[in-house]
Amino acid sequence: MFSRLASKAFSRVASYRSSWQSAVKCRPHTAVGVGLGLFGLCQARSHCAKVDRAQERIAAEKAGAHHYEPSRKEQGVSEAYSSGIEVGPSWFQDGDFGPNVVILNSRAVDTLLTRLRDKRTSGHDYQVYADRLMRLLAEEGLALLPDVHEELIQTPCGSYAGRAMSDYSKLCIVSVVRSGDILLEGVRQIAAGAACGHVLVQRDETHPEKIPTFYYKKFPEDVAKRTVMLVDPMIGTSGSAQAAIRCLLQAGVEEHNILFLNVVACPEGIRRLQAAYPNVKMVTAAVDPHMNSHKYIIPGLGDFGDRYYRTGGDHTVA
Repeated sequence: MFSRLASKAFSRVASYRSSWQSAVKCRPHTAVGVGLGLFGLCQARSHCAKVDRAQERIAAEKAGAHHYEPSRKEQGVSEAYSSGIEVGPSWFQDGDFGPNVVILNSRAVDTLLTRLRDKRTSGHDYQVYADRLMRLLAEEGLALLPDVHEELIQTPCGSYAGRAMSDYSKLCIVSVVRSGDILLEGVRQIAAGAACGHVLVQRDETHPEKIPTFYYKKFPEDVAKRTVMLVDPMIGTSGSAQAAIRCLLQAGVEEHNILFLNVVACPEGIRRLQAAYPNVKMVTAAVDPHMNSHKYIIPGLGDFGDRYYRTGGDHTVA
């Protein structure tokens, strides 16, 4: 079906191309119209491809076939990664994991994250680059809190439609100890007046699935009435993040009032977190391709906390 449509489409493109060349020379308005027609044709071709793909899947399901394999895009994998092209610190694009996962696209973030990934970065420099990145990540997370809204203000020269800042007095920053404390400080230095909480969850390194073990939690008494920013630099299996979210829900916090702020994630962890808590919004600096058999993010950056606090060597893996 699509091959026939494609053949017709290509012949139409040739016709449009001829019309376009003539229009550009003598009729600018016609040129614009032809350009819009080409854009619509490309959109139609893309839609036809999606329809054919869906029909293939439905036919396979009706026939009871088991050989159908979803495309990399259907699995939430970016075209850049599926084609083997390395596109920088994040192999994925904003939107690959749905509207509740925001992947930052910033040259400043990418530059600092590259320095943190580099195993040659010294302990001192690691702390400097990490602190700089935490502040950038904190600003992005704060700008995405639920109470941030559009605001019309007056400049000295006229009107401007921008965004109002969140009410930090209603915010609680919750750290997943210990690495989360680094990110917590970055947020706390900006969000003056915010309350803080802590959850101590550690994964069992002796277990093949690295299951989390809960030890301790401490929240403000009115945490149920607050917006919560949960902070943890790394999300691999998502076990620690899920354990922390369970603690918050048990304390009365609404799921949609939780924003999870993260430095490096992987698809497996994101999918598991979304499946368990679909209303939690997540903001991350990068999504790496996968975890290895030891549940380490690849390529990752090592153990964030050990490298920052210099407790396990500069190249410790996590």
